[in-house]
Amino acid sequence: MKYKDVNGDGVINEQDKTNIGSPFPKFTFGWNNTFTYKNFDLTIFINGNYGSKIGNYMKMKLSHMNSPWSNQLNAINDRTRLKPINGVYADYWTSDITNVMTTGVSDLPRASINDPNDNDAWSSRYIEDGSYIRLKSLTLGYNFDQKLIKKWGLTNLRLTFNATNLLTITGYDGYDPEIGASTASTNVFNLDNGRYPSPTSFTFGLNVSF
Repeated sequence: MKYKDVNGDGVINEQDKTNIGSPFPKFTFGWNNTFTYKNFDLTIFINGNYGSKIGNYMKMKLSHMNSPWSNQLNAINDRTRLKPINGVYADYWTSDITNVMTTGVSDLPRASINDPNDNDAWSSRYIEDGSYIRLKSLTLGYNFDQKLIKKWGLTNLRLTFNATNLLTITGYDGYDPEIGASTASTNVFNLDNGRYPSPTSFTFGLNVSF
């Protein structure tokens, strides 16, 4: 990886560290509404945020390629590799710099156990846009006609169907952009260290009154 010489002094060091984004969104939003038609009702809740940044720690640890003992993402199959220009893999061919070329079409660096360049240092490479819009909840209900249920000795009969986290639109590369504060420390916010994603669930309900 090539790191930017932020202060322009020709040396990459601690002095080149800079602000690469805030975990706090510019604004959050939510929209809730209920639509009714005859005995049916539909309640929709949509929420999201704009402008937050997420530190994709899981991506960092699963694509660093500096340990033979760690699982890695499938994406590293496209990593940069060295190969001889003449196609001959002779002993110590990499010592001849005139016979070395790189292959690979991604921005992933080559695998390096010693990694003197510190390829997995915190950088803008692991900071992603955390903006999203999510269909958080959708509830469809049906109230049975009063004339009908009175014949059954009931005063109310209602069926409901609810779906949560049904749809999420985001550019974030991880499992779930809705991360928030860390459970280990309130000083850590929007750091994705493998947080279990919000599950999609479907439930049916029956409400009966006598």
